[in-house]
Amino acid sequence: MAKSTRAPTLTPAGVLDWSGVRTRRVEYEPAATIFAQGDPATSVMYVEKGAVRLSVLSHAGKEAVVALLEVGHF
Repeated sequence: MAKSTRAPTLTPAGVLDWSGVRTRRVEYEPAATIFAQGDPATSVMYVEKGAVRLSVLSHAGKEAVVALLEVGHF
């Protein structure tokens, strides 16, 4: 029997309980670098609109995309 490849159900932004949490909405231009490998993690980000490409750069200078985060992902 084949395993299910169905994506997990995501919680819409309007349903998340943000009470007691300091939030700030930031918009980035397409192709902007939001953070770089090795930067300290100082916040949690939620994709409300658009998509975010996560990639790494090898020592040889080749870029590898490791994930594509779409609306509803942290």
